[in-house]
This record gives sequence, C-alpha cells and structure tokens, in this order.
Amino acid sequence: MAKNNQIAHARPFPIEILDWIEFPQNCELLIFNSQVIADKSGAKKDIFNERILAYDIGFYLIKNNPIVHRRHKEKKLLYRFFD
Repeated sequence: MAKNNQIAHARPFPIEILDWIEFPQNCELLIFNSQVIADKSGAKKDIFNERILAYDIGFYLIKNNPIVHRRHKEKKLLYRFFD
C-alpha cells in the first residue's frame, strides 16, 4: 500500500499504518540495499526487538509528555504524528 507524495508512519509488529503525512517537497528519498541477509535468530533477533521496543517507548513518552510534545511541535519534529 502506498500513496503518492505521502510518508507512512507504520508500526512493524503487528504491521499497521498509524498515519500518513505529506512528503516535504524539498527532500529526496534514497533507498539502499546492503545485500546483507540478516540472521534473525538468537542475539541479533533480540537486538532488533530491543530497538523496536525502544522506539515504541520513546514515541509513547514523547506523545504523552506535554512538555516534550510541545517542544517537538515547536521544532516541527514529528508533530503531525501527535495531533
């Protein structure tokens, strides 16, 4: 699923589109493929899951802390995700 000139704010587990925002006109998108196949077992899987959890916790804290939320809105960082 895609939309022209839109960025999806997605959650990986379970896969869910949380929001769509307009892609800034003064930006370009670069996609790279390292051609490295990740081992998704053992310690590497745990590290990946820790990063996802840290992102989710950080997002929750920013969204639910009025002072931090306001600061992000003032700097126009991720502000559309919080409205």
